[in-house]
Amino acid sequence: MGTEDVKIVFSPMAQLQSGAHQTAGQLEGHADDLLHRMRATVGNGWDDDAANAQLEQYQLVRKNTGYHIAALNAEGAAYGEVLDIGQQTLSRVMRLVSGM
Repeated sequence: MGTEDVKIVFSPMAQLQSGAHQTAGQLEGHADDLLHRMRATVGNGWDDDAANAQLEQYQLVRKNTGYHIAALNAEGAAYGEVLDIGQQTLSRVMRLVSGM
């Protein structure tokens, strides 16, 4: 068996981590914007029962969106942890191999 170079690529895991956090941030910004617009609409003369019901719906959507945001951030953190474990493992292996 000949010697073969081994290439370990960490950038995809870092990209997944960044992408999950970026998507969560965009989703949060969009949900917050919609809720603020609805609050402004209700506060500017559209104050009947239908408006208040619609505002409650937007608040519920924002709350549920918060669960998705938390899940995306947790996913991003998990990618980061896997990335850290991989980098630490590589570092240990390199120290062991260089000590041989």
